[in-house]
Amino acid sequence: MGKKKQSKELALLESIKFAVKPYKEKLVGKKYLFVFDGRFLEVIFKAENFKHLAGVESPLSKRGFYKAAVSRTLNLKQLRFTNQHPFDYAQRKAAHLAEISSLVSEQSTILETVSLGPRMYRLGSTNHSFSVLFEEDHVKGEPRGYYVPYSLRDEDVTAHSENSCDVTHVFEKASHERFYTKLTFLRDGHTLDELPQDIRDRLALS
Repeated sequence: MGKKKQSKELALLESIKFAVKPYKEKLVGKKYLFVFDGRFLEVIFKAENFKHLAGVESPLSKRGFYKAAVSRTLNLKQLRFTNQHPFDYAQRKAAHLAEISSLVSEQSTILETVSLGPRMYRLGSTNHSFSVLFEEDHVKGEPRGYYVPYSLRDEDVTAHSENSCDVTHVFEKASHERFYTKLTFLRDGHTLDELPQDIRDRLALS
C-alpha cells in the first residue's frame, strides 16, 4: 500500500472512530419521534446500524464493528473497499457520519418515497447537506412499527423524493420506556398545543 493511500485510509479510520462517540452517546438506546405535517415517524438508531452507515465492508459483524469502533480497536485490516463500497464514497460519507445525531436536535426535513437507482426508500431525513434513508424494522418478517437508518448519503436527495415536509417537533425517550419524556427540537413558530391527540398520547413531558 502506498504511503498516500495508507494516509487517506488512516484518516477515514479515525473519522469512523470519532463519529461513533456521538452516535453512541446521543442515539443508541433511545427512540425518537419526528413530527411533520401533523404526522409522526418513530426511529431507533441501533448499534448494528452504524457499520452500514459508515459505508465500508468488514469481516466483523455489524455489532462487532460497532464495538471495535467504540473501543478504538478498529484497524485498517478490518476495513475493506469494493465496487459496492468504494473508498472514495466512504470518504465522502465520513464527513457527515458524526453529524447524524444533529437530525434529532436541529432543523431537518422528512422525505417520502425516495427513489435512488433501482432502490426505493419509503422515508428519509435531510438537513440539506446530507441525508439518512430509513427502512422499517422487522422481526421474523413482521414490521415492528418503527424505522431504523439504512443508508447515509453525502447529498440532499430531496429531488429524488415524492414529497418533503419540515420536521416541526422531535421527542426522545429511552427505547424501553412507554412515553416520550424529552423535547429535543421545536421549529420556530410551532408549539406543543398544535399537536394532534394521537401524538400527545405518546408524551409524558415534565
